Amino acid sequence: MRSGTGVIIIVVSLCAGYYAYWSHQQSRAQSQAQAFCESSAIGSAVSQAVERGHELKLIGSGYSEQQGRYVARFRGGIFNASVCELTVADGKVTARRVMADGD
Repeated sequence: MRSGTGVIIIVVSLCAGYYAYWSHQQSRAQSQAQAFCESSAIGSAVSQAVERGHELKLIGSGYSEQQGRYVARFRGGIFNASVCELTVADGKVTARRVMADGD
């Protein structure tokens, strides 16, 4: 009985630790994406955001002039990310939003 209780406590502790780690990763990614979006002022040149994106540790980024958007992905929990999406017109940021991106 005692060893069964110990195994249950270990399993519950591991699950709680995993959940806490995953939540922290998601929260951090959300904060980074929010900060990145807020640092990209409406009306500013998208080239500034692209430069900042190259300096940061992103899991992906890209600018599509045809679609008129720049996307910066920040690593979250396993298979998840937070994304800052900038809408662009004439090389200037016209809108920005943060969203979750999960597989």
